Amino acid sequence: MANASLLILEEAAREVRVLPLEKNQYIIGRAGQESVDLILALEGASCGRGTLVCRQGQWFYRNGGDCGAIIDGRRITGGDSPCPLKDGAALCIGGGGTGSAGYQGRGALMLFCAGDYSNQKWMSYPLGLPKDPVTVGRDEERCQVVIHSVSVSREHGQFYTEYGALYYKDLKGMGDTIVNGKALRGACRLADGDVLMIGHIKMMLVCGVLFYMQSESGGRLSIRGLTRRVSDARHWGRKKTILDDVNLDINASELVAVLGASGSGKTTFINCVIGCEEATGGKVILNGVDLYKHKRMLKKQFGYAPQDDLLRNGLSVVSTLKYVARLRLPKDVSKTERMAAIDQVMGMLDLEAELKYTDVRKISGGQRKRVSIATELISDPPLLFLDEPTAGLDPEMESNLIHQLHKLAHQENKTIIVVTNTVKNIDLFDKLLFIGPGGRACYFGSPMGALAAFGVTDITDVYPLVRERTAYYASRYKRSFALEGGVG
Repeated sequence: MANASLLILEEAAREVRVLPLEKNQYIIGRAGQESVDLILALEGASCGRGTLVCRQGQWFYRNGGDCGAIIDGRRITGGDSPCPLKDGAALCIGGGGTGSAGYQGRGALMLFCAGDYSNQKWMSYPLGLPKDPVTVGRDEERCQVVIHSVSVSREHGQFYTEYGALYYKDLKGMGDTIVNGKALRGACRLADGDVLMIGHIKMMLVCGVLFYMQSESGGRLSIRGLTRRVSDARHWGRKKTILDDVNLDINASELVAVLGASGSGKTTFINCVIGCEEATGGKVILNGVDLYKHKRMLKKQFGYAPQDDLLRNGLSVVSTLKYVARLRLPKDVSKTERMAAIDQVMGMLDLEAELKYTDVRKISGGQRKRVSIATELISDPPLLFLDEPTAGLDPEMESNLIHQLHKLAHQENKTIIVVTNTVKNIDLFDKLLFIGPGGRACYFGSPMGALAAFGVTDITDVYPLVRERTAYYASRYKRSFALEGGVG
């Protein structure tokens, strides 16, 4: 799996190409040149080939043409040494230019990003220093940068020029915008390389161009050193570790199963990720922003359905969803938009229209689980956490629900993490996290990879191995995670 990506903008196009860097070397050039991995719309015979190369986890760019390239404002030529690329580095090739006017729509503007962004859709908007304000929001008629999500206000924020500089301000005063990792208070001046988060939408200002994710992009989660220690009453208050230095990266639109024996720390892991339990160490990063530092602002970016649903008997399905929509959606969302959101989530989960006016106590167990999940999807979160969603379901209902979750991840672009004890339909999950006793991560990867890693033919055979040789497998996973630059 890629541990880095290139976001590529060419010839003033709005949509951004994403190239996951899955090899150690890429040749970049024009059509017609030999052995080119990435073809760009470059003009001029002097624009020779360039090379992206990874050495010991560090990416470099080596220019091969007389026309030169510009990396973070510095011009490099064919005779220069390979230039290291840091996260967020801007690379202009073939006349892109990074003068005071910014990118002029010639050649290619590329943004190097640590992590796999291949499942996320990116757009661009040429900001520069706009003469008129540029508005961000979900209103297609009034906004120049449109975010199609009911979690974003109709007119959410605005970029504008003042005294020859670019500024951004929150129009609603909701205080849910983060700039360079800090909560925005009022307006702020922006500079090249700044990163904004509006809800879960990441925006990056590069050479006067705004790169921004679309709402259907899902959420990318990075977990580093997640640990929880509690006082052990049976041992005179000494500290007991119930979650031990867990590290992993979950890419956007992945369906992930959290597996392990009872008491291994599966639910603690989920609760620490979303902040319901306090982690005593580590970080949780959502699309590049520290969730713990901005818990209040980012809590709307994930849904959580516990094992025992919280549905209230006596209410119909639609009344339940209407109540949740009024509670969680912005105040400027109209009744029509709320009903559209309800219809959308019911369609996502294949909840029949005739169930709308049925009392939740009269629907089947599988339907009730899906309604419970629907309440969490109303606010359009990129992340969804489910604790034992198949508990109490018969095999057919269980299979149907797992297929629904697979569809949500791969067709509706939700990143879904499921705590489960069932291994039926395990092949539908993109990744498995095996947690051993003491909350130690022993494996994270594909189902097929798990069979090979543990030398078994059945996933159920992994359980006794993890239980009996926890220290060995946890140590092996830590080494592989470190060696592969964040991918276990």
